[in-house]
Amino acid sequence: MAPPTRITQNPLWASLGQLKSMLSSLSHEFEVQQSQILARSRATVDFVIGQLEDGPTELVSDGALNNGYSWTNVMVSELQNAINSNNPALLGEGNNYFNHLDALTQNLHTFPSARPAAPSLNAAVEEAQNRLKSVQDLQIQHEAETRAATDNMQRLLAEAEQIKADGKKRLDQQEQTASNLLAALGAEGTSAGYRATASDESEQANWWRWVTIIGGLATAIVAAGLLIAFHDSSVSDTLTRLSVTLPLILLTIYAGKQSADHRNEARRAKHLELSFASVDAFLADLEPSDRASLKTQLSAQLFAEDSVGGGAAGYPSSADLLAVMMELAKRAR
Repeated sequence: MAPPTRITQNPLWASLGQLKSMLSSLSHEFEVQQSQILARSRATVDFVIGQLEDGPTELVSDGALNNGYSWTNVMVSELQNAINSNNPALLGEGNNYFNHLDALTQNLHTFPSARPAAPSLNAAVEEAQNRLKSVQDLQIQHEAETRAATDNMQRLLAEAEQIKADGKKRLDQQEQTASNLLAALGAEGTSAGYRATASDESEQANWWRWVTIIGGLATAIVAAGLLIAFHDSSVSDTLTRLSVTLPLILLTIYAGKQSADHRNEARRAKHLELSFASVDAFLADLEPSDRASLKTQLSAQLFAEDSVGGGAAGYPSSADLLAVMMELAKRAR
């Protein structure tokens, strides 16, 4: 049954027809993401059209028609925007489309029906609203899970950046340590080290020398005293004198050996101090990188000779040191 002219000439009728046509030709993405809202929209539009076609239209006021047009016109505009931007979210709760659909649904009573179909429609609308609420709850849960996953990812990225920064810091520290060790091969660093060693060894030698002197004096004094107290040449007196003086004699011999060893170490350290102090003078005309490389090779060769030769004899003389530096300089040039 065709609606009366009063209805067809009202812009609501054309707006309802346009909205129904648009709702019937939406893409699959819209149907998946906004299925509940679209079902509610179609049910509401079909109900209003049915009421205007078959219902007691004389009971529908002009105000209801104008309000209906105002709501459906905005719905048409918002739906078109969502289609153009391919963004189904524009139809969701809180947007203009949803708000005007809600207004139209809540005012269905302004389009009275002569048939007992309204209760079933209201039940369908209520079911659609319940389903929409369930979908919204799922969306909220999904957003919470997404935020949690994003937070975990950001935390992992921050930890990875921290590990990277710590690794770079350790690498820088290692490079700095290597640089410091390389710098120690220079004249001042190496000479100062051996100078300190020579001084320490000299002090140790002096200390043991005094122990030797005091031990010798103590041995002589004790021996003289024992000779007076036990002057007999019997075996028992001789053993008594030996049991007392022998430890002092051994202590004096040990102290003398320690003094001699420390004195030799002091001489060796002093020799290396003077040797390395002359390195920079021979390599002054080379590039810094070449100087560093040559110092490294020189140090390795000198210490290799020391480990092979052993003791003071393993350290090269000044002439040997000069020969090594000249050979390395020739290779660098």
